[in-house]
Amino acid sequence: VAGTRRRGRDSILYHRLAAIHGRNDATNVAETLDEWLNDGNKLTKYHIIGFVNELRKYKKYNLAIQILEWWEKRGQDLSPGDHAIRLELLSKIEGLESAEKYFGSLPEHAKNKSTYGALLHCYCRENMVEKALELYEKMGQLDFTSTHLVYNNLMSLLIRVGAAERVPPLIKEMKNKDITPNIHTYNYLMNSYAAMKDIDSAERVLEEMEEAGVKCDWTTYTNLVSIYSKAGLIEKANAVLNEVENMDKLRDRKAYHILINTTNISYLVMLRALSRLDLAEELEKCFREWESSCVYYDIRVTNVLIDSYLGRDMIGKAEMLYEDAMKRGAEPNIRTTEMIMNFYLKNRQMDMALTYFETATLQGKCLEAKSKNCTHLL
Repeated sequence: VAGTRRRGRDSILYHRLAAIHGRNDATNVAETLDEWLNDGNKLTKYHIIGFVNELRKYKKYNLAIQILEWWEKRGQDLSPGDHAIRLELLSKIEGLESAEKYFGSLPEHAKNKSTYGALLHCYCRENMVEKALELYEKMGQLDFTSTHLVYNNLMSLLIRVGAAERVPPLIKEMKNKDITPNIHTYNYLMNSYAAMKDIDSAERVLEEMEEAGVKCDWTTYTNLVSIYSKAGLIEKANAVLNEVENMDKLRDRKAYHILINTTNISYLVMLRALSRLDLAEELEKCFREWESSCVYYDIRVTNVLIDSYLGRDMIGKAEMLYEDAMKRGAEPNIRTTEMIMNFYLKNRQMDMALTYFETATLQGKCLEAKSKNCTHLL
């Protein structure tokens, strides 16, 4: 049902559901689905779960959970996988405590690999290390740790909380259980070595991926650029960037890069990596190098340095760069304007925020209503 698989009348119903909003969401969802059935249309679990997953993708969590509740009220049993979806939705709508209560209320037969995995994912997402590890131990006792998803969740958590050294032992544990790492597993492992400044081990991960026939993705290459940049190994970073330029996936990004030549792509990746690592001096040096040789002055490259300046409260430099970009013929895009406007809003300088808002309006840009700061300003 999701994406391109929605066809015909199924698509009509999905769009009716997705358009629902307001205080009476639950009532409106039930009425819409009931009316659909009363008109002689059919609804199967395939449709229901498809709608739910599509709504989750667009963060319409309330609508998604109400569809599940409507389905259950009609006497339809939920599978453990359905319960797992509901548990995760509850954690996002009402908080982790509601998700825990829901898990506790499930019958024993529904507490399987799917629902335990969903609860573990919630703990990891909220950086709750003790609870995550405690649940992981219990899952191990129940033989519910036989998928790479469990380990990927834990590795992501450990890297975020500064415990990267605990990631390699998890990989060994996976291999001892004959669980095959996927691309995400390898990326987390590479990130862990990067955090430990172990370049040799990070490079060995790439070799292992090649031996295992696992194709590198955009994240893998970006990780390597970050590692090499931080270590000052510019030649190696450039070699990786050459690989990035030849990636098959870039063909899928053609629309995004239609106005960016190969050099700009390379610098954009490098600058983002330096920004993520908070290497301010190297970031500015790299930007000036790009600026001195670029053929097309791409505002998206400039935005990386503007964002870095704003993050360090250097509004003066950010505005000078903004003005310089315009003098060079680059047109600030909506992100450029919003970044500076949001900085002033955060610092309660409403007049300056309004100035940038008006600038965007005069340029014919549309500050989307989804921006909470924009709504507050209005």
